[in-house]
Amino acid sequence: MKKKIPILLGLLLIILVAGSIVLYKTGSEDVAKLYITQGTVEVNLGEGFVPAVDEMQLLQGAIVRTGPDGRADIVLLEQDIVSLNPGTEVKLSDITPSRTILEQREGSTWNRVEKITGREYVLETPSSVATVRGTGFLISSDTLLVDDGQVDLKHKESGEEIAVTAGELIRQIHAGELKKEDLSVEDLKIIREKVLHDIEVLKRERRAAFAKHKIIYQQMKKKYGLSDEDVYQFLEDLDSGKRDFSSIEDKLPFKPKVLEKMKRHTQRIQTLQKRLERIDARIAELS
Repeated sequence: MKKKIPILLGLLLIILVAGSIVLYKTGSEDVAKLYITQGTVEVNLGEGFVPAVDEMQLLQGAIVRTGPDGRADIVLLEQDIVSLNPGTEVKLSDITPSRTILEQREGSTWNRVEKITGREYVLETPSSVATVRGTGFLISSDTLLVDDGQVDLKHKESGEEIAVTAGELIRQIHAGELKKEDLSVEDLKIIREKVLHDIEVLKRERRAAFAKHKIIYQQMKKKYGLSDEDVYQFLEDLDSGKRDFSSIEDKLPFKPKVLEKMKRHTQRIQTLQKRLERIDARIAELS
């Protein structure tokens, strides 16, 4: 592996520079991208529901729904993750760099929201409105679980409002009595699985940079005898801290936007890995 490190760095540099040229030409980010995890997933782009396609782009106003066996992830503006559980329907009502408004018409979602000053993230269910300040949370019409950060929850009918912070949950939201509880071991195990899934989604987003430049990527692998496993192991070394982005940045005359995105994803992966350690410690403490 050590002998391949300079080649892998060269491959990353070529991909990153090529990516910066493409991004410069397009001048925009994806509003949303859909990843299908399993089962039936459909999308309505304004002309009725049709089968969704893995990694398809979504525009503002799109509606995504999962069947009884379906699971999917929506990545908003290449940063926030909305994971749809089976039997869920979500509309992307308003998606801009400063504001995200989602309408969750049924079912439940896990949301991983990147904390950025001045941004608004609002998720509306049939029974409540949740305003988020950088957090991970699971929400349905009945339940809210908060992993970290804070969610301000307002009951639509009663008008009651409550701030739910890390390690807390509310059950039976539809009843209008917003009473907080501490997360149980079972709740923490659910969150743990969601955090693991967040990490996999971020890794998939990062690998998409290579997929955008498939021809260059395949040619470089063939020329230098590299495999996908070599590349992914190098990225895993970045995640674990065995290597850092300075080895890449120092070799570039400028910092392309795609490098900043890849670096941001890697830093978020590292943060979530530390979050897993804290969740495991809390589970051990309560068990």
